[in-house]
Amino acid sequence: MHIVNLTADKTKSCAVRVAQSIKAFSQRWFSHILLLLVLLAYAAMGAALFQLIEGPFEDKQKQTIVNARQYIIEDLVLAQRSLSVAGFRRHALRRLREFETQVRVLEDEARVLSHSEKKIWSFWGALFYCGTVFTTIGYGNIAPSTVTGMAATVLYAFVGIPLLLMVLADLGKLFTRAIKWVFLSVRQLFRTGRCGKHRSKAPPPQLQYVAFVWRKVNDTMAYVPYPAYLKAEPTTPTSEEPGEETSKATSEEELVIDDEFNLPVSLALLLLSIYMTVGACVFTIWESWTFFEAFYFVFISMSTIGFGDFVPDHPMFMMATFIYLLFGLALTSMCINVVQEKLSAIFDRAKMQLGTTIGFDAMMIDQERKEPLEGDVKEAVAKDAIAKGAIIKELTSKDAVAKDASAKDAAAQNAAKKDAATVKGKKKEQT
Repeated sequence: MHIVNLTADKTKSCAVRVAQSIKAFSQRWFSHILLLLVLLAYAAMGAALFQLIEGPFEDKQKQTIVNARQYIIEDLVLAQRSLSVAGFRRHALRRLREFETQVRVLEDEARVLSHSEKKIWSFWGALFYCGTVFTTIGYGNIAPSTVTGMAATVLYAFVGIPLLLMVLADLGKLFTRAIKWVFLSVRQLFRTGRCGKHRSKAPPPQLQYVAFVWRKVNDTMAYVPYPAYLKAEPTTPTSEEPGEETSKATSEEELVIDDEFNLPVSLALLLLSIYMTVGACVFTIWESWTFFEAFYFVFISMSTIGFGDFVPDHPMFMMATFIYLLFGLALTSMCINVVQEKLSAIFDRAKMQLGTTIGFDAMMIDQERKEPLEGDVKEAVAKDAIAKGAIIKELTSKDAVAKDASAKDAAAQNAAKKDAATVKGKKKEQT
């Protein structure tokens, strides 16, 4: 049997390197791709469900309109033969008003578009409706008419909205890190003349706990290491003699992305404006809209206002619109977070300046801001220690039980051996 060592860097074959690359890619992107696939599968499942519920009702209502129209045509043909011109005109006007009233009732109650032969609750139309539900845009051009469809919409939104928020949070984090990487790489290129990997000293990790903390100041979440957060001390670089071995390992690392680093607000707004402008240009090609109308539609959709006065007509355009708006919502969420963090920082500085102007101690003001975060970290670490203690206690108890059982087995075996030896001795004495 031939065993391939995947950790040997010098003896890696091409197939092994490809396998490792695929494995690394899968591990890095598995959760992100899985979330997107779950959302798409949920949307497709909802589309099939709503098509099954609303499709037959739509066909029935449209058939009612077709029958009424056909009946009026036949009635007018008969009336033309027996009535005078003036009588026929009055009769036709009366029947057309009755038809308009019937159509208006169906449009209001059943939301059936009589002037369109296109099926509303097709699979693509239902898929677009599902997108407007869990994105909370709600254009209103497609809505359920049956009680079953309305109840299904409530249940569908109850699960779909949290799922979309998870996807948007994940995509927003990816966008933020990607944009930060590009921004820092460009800045490093202009400052040092090189981009990409750089040499950096990477000390071995010393963290023992990691706490998930809600920041009270700017309402954001962060992973805060403990005790590094509470016991952080400034470090000063020390000079080393050439050839001296140190405990710090020098390694080749990618460009470090600091999660605490905030993107410039102008850059975030510029990216959002470019994304919206590109989308507006595409919609001017797809639809009979002016650039301003297309930009207005993109803004109304990405802000989840969703008036519904402008909606894509073609089903495939609706699907492309859904994908475009999905990433647009994530980008919008990222920009909102960047602006929120900037405003929070401005508010903190203003509070500090106002406090010092009034006569308050600046250290006390800063301590009030840090205390909630430190309290949350200590509480999380305490809970973690309690949980670990309970696990250790349980393992110790199980180990003690196992040792007790093994001791009893050993005693039983010794007793059996003694009994066997006694019986054997008695047999020898008898012989």
